[in-house]
Amino acid sequence: MKDVTSAAQEKLDEVVGISETAGRRIQAGQAFPTIDEFFPELQNAAYGCRTNIPREISVPQFALLGQQGVFDLEPMSPERFREEHRVDIDTAFQLVKRRILIPNLYVRDVSEWKGADSMYDLVAASLANGARVDAFMSLKCPEYDDIVDRHMTQLSETFRDLSETQRNEIARISRVRPHTKLEAVTAKRWAYLDALHKPSADQADDFRRQGLVRDMVCYVRAAKHCYASEITAAIGGRFVWGQEDTLLKEEYEPDEGDAERIDLTEELEYLLTKIAGIQPFAHLHAVDGKKLLDFLDANDNTAVRDQVLQMSDDLVALAEARQLTEANVMDYQQIVEDYRKRLGGFQLASSVVTQGAAGAAGAGIGFCFAGVFGAMFGGAIAAWVTNAENASPRVGRAAFRLLKANRRADRLMATLDKVSQ
Repeated sequence: MKDVTSAAQEKLDEVVGISETAGRRIQAGQAFPTIDEFFPELQNAAYGCRTNIPREISVPQFALLGQQGVFDLEPMSPERFREEHRVDIDTAFQLVKRRILIPNLYVRDVSEWKGADSMYDLVAASLANGARVDAFMSLKCPEYDDIVDRHMTQLSETFRDLSETQRNEIARISRVRPHTKLEAVTAKRWAYLDALHKPSADQADDFRRQGLVRDMVCYVRAAKHCYASEITAAIGGRFVWGQEDTLLKEEYEPDEGDAERIDLTEELEYLLTKIAGIQPFAHLHAVDGKKLLDFLDANDNTAVRDQVLQMSDDLVALAEARQLTEANVMDYQQIVEDYRKRLGGFQLASSVVTQGAAGAAGAGIGFCFAGVFGAMFGGAIAAWVTNAENASPRVGRAAFRLLKANRRADRLMATLDKVSQ
């Protein structure tokens, strides 16, 4: 009989050998390993496009408009799984086999998996991402475990006088569930900053000592995305900011004003305004799992999807090199329209429910942008396009100025919201 708790324990046990190997390499005086060395099974071309799946994006939406997404596994019933992820468990496993999903054993307490045997195949195919990240952090920062414990104590004192309502609200804006794990999750995020970007860890402590609880947890969450999420959420890939993340307000750094404005090349501004004018893909609310898999397997649809994403990166590279031409953008628009037509036929055949032109799907630019844009740019500009009919050079100048000077997605979104009103 398949026992999901045994499968989960096996995944956790794998981390021990990986950590020991990395430790011996360091003791031998070799260069410190990157996070990639903790994921040897992903170090091949087949897993070269991995990222996280923003929480606002459903699994079928990502399968059609993303490439490879780290997919967090939590124990749940088949009914709740479908409600949460918009696909059934078997379809999710088939997407894992097609390398579209990379399952992460998000819940590491094996006792919590008892009774979730319907998820056995997903768990057996998963990676214990968090355990590997902890091993990496401990090697990079020998005091890591002690730092986590210290922050736990500090946060327990900080949150001690919060009412249940206040605690739930802090947990909500921190994206921690259940709220009973608020101290543990925040302490670990804070410790990531100690290991990877000490000035941010010190800033979080300043907020704590001033009694600014909301500022502290919001800052830790945003700073963690900036400095740790490519490791913790995208397992060494490219981290994508979700729409909710980009709504964090510009609270932690002074406004640089127009004096810091960066002159844009005509190519970059043209690319921004042209892409912003491409109609977003429709948002999927429900989809038949078999038809989703049939679509991905048929008529080179996956290859065309990947071409859309690759061309997005290529356009940015050309723009940065001042080699972008109108013909390049026209070619891109054509491939986007080709894929849109393919999706249109699939949506009709699948009786997919759509709602307007929801920008979270990517505004025709997929999820991943290279270079100066940063990966979160796609979600931010897509969200703006949802609320505005036309882009303008003014949007381009403001967005690029902020991205170049500071890639914080909350600042970008605040600017886009302001200029689109």
